[in-house]
Amino acid sequence: MQNTSALAGIPCSRCGKRGSPDGWNPKGPRRVFMEEDVGYIIGFRYKCERCVEYNGTVEESEQRPTSFNAWDVGCLDRLPDYVSKEFPFILTHRSGIDIRLVDRLTDDLVHGKGFSAAAKEVS
Repeated sequence: MQNTSALAGIPCSRCGKRGSPDGWNPKGPRRVFMEEDVGYIIGFRYKCERCVEYNGTVEESEQRPTSFNAWDVGCLDRLPDYVSKEFPFILTHRSGIDIRLVDRLTDDLVHGKGFSAAAKEVS
């Protein structure tokens, strides 16, 4: 289990200010496909006080979200490389896939195995 907040403050994906924990992600765990197994990740949501303050000064149409997930792309991009590069998954809206599996499937496709062979290996 990784706890990136222990290594570095989790930065807001929009403004970069350190967020404060706002509880577990309400959507629950996210399923992640790996080479030999399926796993689940769950993370905290964080609230950004700077974005809350910003929203108080602009019209509703210009307001930005005030909470974010620890694994948001903008959040990971703002973390130090030694933390963000260790995040082993590519996440979609509902699930994810292990980067090592993506690398292997890409290699298989480049070497002519085709999509059907790659699909069989995943299932």
